[in-house]
This record gives sequence, structure tokens and C-alpha cells, in this order.
Amino acid sequence: MNILINPHLFIGRYFKGAKITETSREFRIGNKGSKCILKDGSGYFDHEEGNFTSIFNELKNREGLSTSDAIQFCKDNQLLLNNYEEQYTPTPQDEYKVKRLRTLEETLVPFGFTKAHEYLKKRGIQDKTIPENTIYFETISNLLCHKITNIFDEVIGYQTFQIDSQINKIKPPKIFGSCKGGKTPLSTTGSTSLILVEGLEDGLTLHQTFLAQKQIRDIWVMIGTSNFMNVELPSHIRKITLALDNDEAGHRVFEKAKERFASMNLGISRITPDADYKDFNDQLRGIKK
Repeated sequence: MNILINPHLFIGRYFKGAKITETSREFRIGNKGSKCILKDGSGYFDHEEGNFTSIFNELKNREGLSTSDAIQFCKDNQLLLNNYEEQYTPTPQDEYKVKRLRTLEETLVPFGFTKAHEYLKKRGIQDKTIPENTIYFETISNLLCHKITNIFDEVIGYQTFQIDSQINKIKPPKIFGSCKGGKTPLSTTGSTSLILVEGLEDGLTLHQTFLAQKQIRDIWVMIGTSNFMNVELPSHIRKITLALDNDEAGHRVFEKAKERFASMNLGISRITPDADYKDFNDQLRGIKK
């Protein structure tokens, strides 16, 4: 779902009287041009705050509206650049998923000092590298839960794993809510380059590795291989790096996803662990194939 906002009307509403410098691709706002609005109606940059989001998201935040109310607000004020119409009508199954999601959220606690915390520590993940407000613990069924968000950064679901008495993860995972098109973002800087990784442990491992190198890279966990083909990407992304397992399955995922991202005119590359290791977390822990 890509909602485009008329940049001229957005500027007139929120930056009336400000100095505007126009380039071939964007409008730069203010004497320093620190705020930029893409002419195609998609992206909003605030370089002083180090923030990038969609123009729609910025409008939604400024007005303090939910997504559905913001869409109606844009329609009422003729701010839409494209003729966006919601084509989705919730089914009883969708409503059931939302009910289960809300019930789960009522039982979540921060992951610290829980079995989720012990499990991540066992996997070599340091507390200080775990992003805030991303991982939780459900106390009734001993579930490690990490949130799934959509392109508007709204929580649409949680992927959950049960942790047993030996602090091992019991497979398969369960999804509360929805995961299609979503992701678990571990870091977001507004970079035009994005790393997509299949699972939480590998994502946290890469995030931790880059932090140790004093780098911050934008990393999204895909909640499984199928979401490489479904994830919704912000319009400012120009390059995708797939962080995949060192096996035939990882190769197949890369070949399939490469076609999708190439068709979107995005640069595409692949990184894998060293040859002796199946995945990045195994390499962190020194567990060879």
C-alpha cells in the first residue's frame, strides 16, 4: 500500500512561508534545506533529526491520526496524489486474528529477566545490542514474541516461539495477527540501503556485529523466506542486501528474490556466513556445519 501525497499541498499546509529550494527530484525546505520532500509524493527527510519516513506517515504523525483516519483526512482535504481507495474489507477470519493479537498484547512483558532473555543470551546476543520495544515475553505460555510492523510502522502482528525449561526454542513458530508484507525492524536510519534477513537470531547477530564495528545498518527481519517476496519497501530504498543461510535453500531464495527486486530497479546483493557455518548466529557461536 503506497499512499502518495501532493507535495505542493503538503508544503503549503505545514511549511507556509518557509524558504523552498527546488531540485530535479525534491523540494528542500528552510535556509539550510535540512528538510526534503520528494516530488513524487513519497518520501520526507529531516536531516537534522536523522529521520526518514513517507510523507503520509509524517502527515499522520503531525495530525495525530490513525492510518484510516489519516486516509480520510487526506481525501477530505484533497491531499492525495494518487486515487487511493481501500480495497480491503475485513473478513471474520481477519477480525479473529485481530482479537487474538489484542489478547496476546495484554499478556506481554519486557523480555529482560525472562526466559526470552535467557534464550537470547544463550544464542550469544548481548543485551545492549537488542533494540528497544521490539522483543517481549508472554508469561502464560512462555513465548518469546517479536513485533511485526507494516510500512507505516504500525504493529500488525507478533511472531512467537515457545521457550522450554532447557531454554531452547520449540518450533514451529506461531503468528498472532498478520505477517504478510511486514517485518521486524532492528534498526532504521533512513539509509537507501537495506539488509533483509530471514530470522530473528541472524538479524540480531548482524545488528550486533555491525555495532561492534561502530556501524549502524538498516536491518529488517523477514519472518520467514516467503516475506522476501511480499515485504513492502519505502520508496527511498535503492539497494537491497539479502543476508541468507549458507545452503541450497538460501541460494534458491536469493534467485527468486533477485528477480523481484531487479524488476523494481533496485540494486541487489547477497551476504552469507563463512563457508564452515550454516547461518550467521551459528558463526557467532562457533558452531560449524
